[in-house]
Amino acid sequence: MLRRAARESQSPQQLDDASLARFRDIYTRLLFNLDVERQNVLGITSAMDGDGKTVIAAGLASTLAADGALARPDGRPGDIILVSCDQDRAIGRSAPGLLQYLRGSVGLDDVIQPAAQGTPRFLPTGGPAPDFPSLIRSSAMGETIQHLRTRFDLVLLDLPPLLATTDGQVLGTYADYLLLIVRAGITPSKLIRQALQQLERDKLVGIVLNDGRRELPGWLEQRF
Repeated sequence: MLRRAARESQSPQQLDDASLARFRDIYTRLLFNLDVERQNVLGITSAMDGDGKTVIAAGLASTLAADGALARPDGRPGDIILVSCDQDRAIGRSAPGLLQYLRGSVGLDDVIQPAAQGTPRFLPTGGPAPDFPSLIRSSAMGETIQHLRTRFDLVLLDLPPLLATTDGQVLGTYADYLLLIVRAGITPSKLIRQALQQLERDKLVGIVLNDGRRELPGWLEQRF
C-alpha cells in the first residue's frame, strides 16, 4: 500500500525547470485518479507515432522516482519501473530485454536495468523482432505484467501507438489505467477520436497535450 509523498528531492538529470514543473503537474493529477492503495500498471500511448509518448513516459518515471512521489507506509520510496513495449520506438533496443525474457532465454533479473538513487528501474524491449506480435499475445506476457505488479509499486508501460497496429490495444489490456499523449498542432483531431474509440474508456485517466519533443532523462541516455 502506498501514499502520496509530500516532499521533493533532487531534480532528474537533464530536465529543465519548465519540464520538471510539467511532469510534476502531470503526475500530481494522475495520483489523484490512481488508486494509490494498490500496485498499479499505467499504460502510456498515443494515436500515432511522433506524439512524444516515450519522452513523456520516461520523464514521468524519472520525476516520480526523483521526487519520491510514491511512498510506502513506512516512509520508504515506492519502487517504479518503466517497461518499453514499443518495438518501433524502443529505448536500448540492442540490449536483451522483455522479448528475450518472454522467449525464456534469460531471467527477468537479467534484463531489468538497475536503478541509481532517485531513478526508476528500466526494462527495455529487446527488439525489434518478427515474433513481437505473438509474444505480447502469449500467456507469458500477462504473467510477466502480474509478476512486475507484485515487485513494483508502479509499472509504467510505454505502449505502441494505437492506430499503427493492434499491438497497442493488446498491450493496453494489461494496464489498470491509460494515459493518451497528443502532440499539440500535429495530431489530427480525427485520429484522436479514432484512438479514443479504441481505448477502454473506463481506464482512461487523462489526455496530455504535448507541445513538442524533449530529450530523454539523463539516467536513461547514460545506460545505452
